[in-house]
Amino acid sequence: MTGFIKWVFDPANAVAVSGWGLLLGLFGTVLTVLGFALTGWQLWRTANATEAAALAVAGIKSRVATYDAIFEVSRASSALRETDRHLKRRNWPEAVDSYGDARHALVRLTELPSELDGERVTSLTDVLNEIVDFSERLEAAVLKSKDQGDVSRMINMNRKYVESLTRISIYLERGA
Repeated sequence: MTGFIKWVFDPANAVAVSGWGLLLGLFGTVLTVLGFALTGWQLWRTANATEAAALAVAGIKSRVATYDAIFEVSRASSALRETDRHLKRRNWPEAVDSYGDARHALVRLTELPSELDGERVTSLTDVLNEIVDFSERLEAAVLKSKDQGDVSRMINMNRKYVESLTRISIYLERGA
């Protein structure tokens, strides 16, 4: 090792040493440029991976929201079918409670982020408003011990509501 150091510092070898220094300097510069290029490429790949991950997360959130919406449609439909059973038995307080369950599910459904378009949201809001109006009138009649009305008409209205909910469910399931 000491022989190499003596050779480097020997003035007779100055031309050779400076030539090697130039070559090593150029080699170092090339490696530095390649290192910067590699760093830039890695940053580009990281940005693309981050963007892809963000898109995947957004897709998962959308699917989960759609499944939540489908669940709420199912819950509302089930509550309306339960309401039908109570109406057939003329069990008015239980019918009012079942309408309350349907209302709750429909309110959640209208507030959940989902893939529903404007027409379906309007249809859903109309069903919700009709159920709210109808259940309030039914509850008022029960509290006043009045005649609750034509049961077959009530059941037909429930079927109409369930049909609307079924269409919405199918729409959501196709998009999910």
